[in-house]
Amino acid sequence: MAGTGGKRPGAGRKSKAEELKIANTAMLAIKEKYGSLEAGFRALLDSKEQALIRWVFEHAAGKPQDKVDMTSGGEVISGHTVTFRDFSKKE
Repeated sequence: MAGTGGKRPGAGRKSKAEELKIANTAMLAIKEKYGSLEAGFRALLDSKEQALIRWVFEHAAGKPQDKVDMTSGGEVISGHTVTFRDFSKKE
């Protein structure tokens, strides 16, 4: 498997400056189209698209944390390897 790893041009996370530039461009476009950011969010809520409505609420209230409960009968499982099986694959 030679040639698939390592540093590549353009790979990795964008710089903070580039992220801010993209966010600013998005804000300007929303304000131009809807008049304000709030009006843009209201348009998303009025769209009846469940994914868009969820997105608005996650950005307003924060996305719920993903948690995995590693307990058994109230006792914490420690010192054991837990293996998750992928049931989407046929064996």
